[in-house]
Amino acid sequence: KDSFEIARAFDLAARLYDTETNLKYCDSIILYSQNCADYSYPALGYMLKGYYYYEIGAYEKSLKSYYEAYDLAQRYQNKNQEIEISQVLGAFQNRWGNYKKAIEIYENHIRYLKSLPDFESLYLEDYLITIHNLQLAYQRAGNYKQAEKLIETGLRKTLRTQDRAFFYDFLHSKGVN
Repeated sequence: KDSFEIARAFDLAARLYDTETNLKYCDSIILYSQNCADYSYPALGYMLKGYYYYEIGAYEKSLKSYYEAYDLAQRYQNKNQEIEISQVLGAFQNRWGNYKKAIEIYENHIRYLKSLPDFESLYLEDYLITIHNLQLAYQRAGNYKQAEKLIETGLRKTLRTQDRAFFYDFLHSKGVN
């Protein structure tokens, strides 16, 4: 009879089946968690719903779900969800050719990350992903000088990490630029 625990059970189930079934479970997550006041729910239900709508090509529904999730993540001050959803929203715009909007989202996201305490130690990976995506948007918009600045920043920052995958991503972007 615990709504929160029921929502969590649906959360687990929403990752096991085909997309259509998982979407139904997402609705159940949202339904059972809407009054729980948990910092993860019901935003997580909307995030999953956005993901599954994207999988089936229902992009408008996906975007709507992600915006609903973002509003809830902000309301409950769930920084991790805000970060993840911002990346998705920027990717939507980048993919659809709305480079100006993608740039705006990514630049706002970078400002947000930099405002967090210890952002370089706690959120360095998110920061690197964001500047990589931002430089891609600048490249696609034809602003190669701004892209180059971000690429150089990315190369410098990645040398401080153990994971060299980001370094090679930025190196590849440098060649493309």
